[in-house]
Amino acid sequence: MCSIMGFTSKTLQQKDFQKFFDKTISRGPDMSRVMETPSGYLCFHRLAIMGLSESGMQPFTLGRDAVVCNGEIYCFRSLKKELSKKYTFRSGSDCEIILPLYREYGVDMFKKLDAEFAMVLYDAPADQWIAA
Repeated sequence: MCSIMGFTSKTLQQKDFQKFFDKTISRGPDMSRVMETPSGYLCFHRLAIMGLSESGMQPFTLGRDAVVCNGEIYCFRSLKKELSKKYTFRSGSDCEIILPLYREYGVDMFKKLDAEFAMVLYDAPADQWIAA
């Protein structure tokens, strides 16, 4: 399993929270990334299982929106096929479908997911954070 973190404010600078994030690297030793947003940070330590290439590295972005996700989306292939009519996918990762789903359905996207997951999504136009 990967490690995800979302900081929904900038009360801490990256150098200050990095030590906490680094304590979870054993959950995702393959790659790490921290992405700054206008109002916080998304953090990801990757354990590469689905979408083994670097293209599956998170946070995934779509426009200015971003998401980190840990888990498995069982129905992602059928959802990806549906969404491929409008969106281009760059990886084999099941979690890459989350932002296109959010664009199409908003928070109703959760009704479409057969999954076990945790995620932190940043909606840039609304400067809003969604955690599930």
